[in-house]
Amino acid sequence: MLDHLRPDMRYHSVFDIDLEKLKMDGITGILIDLDNTLVPWRSDEPDRRTLDWVTKTKEMGYKMCLLSNAGGSRARRTAAKLSLPVVAPARKPMRKAYINGLDILGKKAQETVMIGDQLFMDVQGAKRAGVKTILVEPIGKREFAGTRLVRIIERLVLKRQP
Repeated sequence: MLDHLRPDMRYHSVFDIDLEKLKMDGITGILIDLDNTLVPWRSDEPDRRTLDWVTKTKEMGYKMCLLSNAGGSRARRTAAKLSLPVVAPARKPMRKAYINGLDILGKKAQETVMIGDQLFMDVQGAKRAGVKTILVEPIGKREFAGTRLVRIIERLVLKRQP
């Protein structure tokens, strides 16, 4: 019933994702959220561990693109620091954001995964575009007030999933 809100995989953080398994599953493209997935909310400063993870992921042959609902200028600054292309403001969960990201990567939906921290933005939007999903825990407690309210519903939905 709630398949559009069921992530294909769940990990604590991006650092825990089994990139080798993704590669074996035919995944070569990564669409990735910014706020509370790679950096704390409203930050444009990725820490060393994040910079190293992005570098390692690209060295493994993955093509990556940020998809962020954040304001375009902050998202572009962060993308530049990570040496990644960006779609911002993406207007997730609109399907067009994911299609734009796929076009930038030159990838098909079936060879791409979306990594994010929100069911109703990252997972739902990616599912609507036919992209596999990885849900990670938010890396910070600070969030937009509306997001904090949606988190209550997310927790209820996640409890009902196997």
